[in-house]
Amino acid sequence: MSKYLSIFLISFVLFGCDHQSNQSNQSNQAITSDASKTAVGSELSNSDHSAQIALDYMGTYVGTLPVDGQQLTLKLTLDEETYTLQIGDAERSGHYSWHDQGNVIYLQDKDGHVWLPLFVAENRLLAVDENNQWILDENKQPYALIKQ
Repeated sequence: MSKYLSIFLISFVLFGCDHQSNQSNQSNQAITSDASKTAVGSELSNSDHSAQIALDYMGTYVGTLPVDGQQLTLKLTLDEETYTLQIGDAERSGHYSWHDQGNVIYLQDKDGHVWLPLFVAENRLLAVDENNQWILDENKQPYALIKQ
């Protein structure tokens, strides 16, 4: 999944910009999370208590994700069923869908292909791979986008 994320983000930055934005990059923010659980499914598995139902997840999130050995700063805004993603001055919008358990969202490109799963937690989105495993940084913490 990291390979696919890398390919998509690079192609997004280089070729796939819908339009340019004049907003400046947001500064990186550290996260303080317990990464002792690596399986997303072990975090929340009861759909009655899912993030989709229980959390106020809509809003703007800022953070970094690894792409080909470098950290890219992202700004992601989630609305009811759509998202807007900014990487530097590049901006793209699309739809997202929920995993059956309601704890993971899948950002989709304009053709409906899923390219980025994110685990929805209280005031943050955690990067996961296609096997629902955290994508960890050098400190063994999940990469996260923090709600602003």
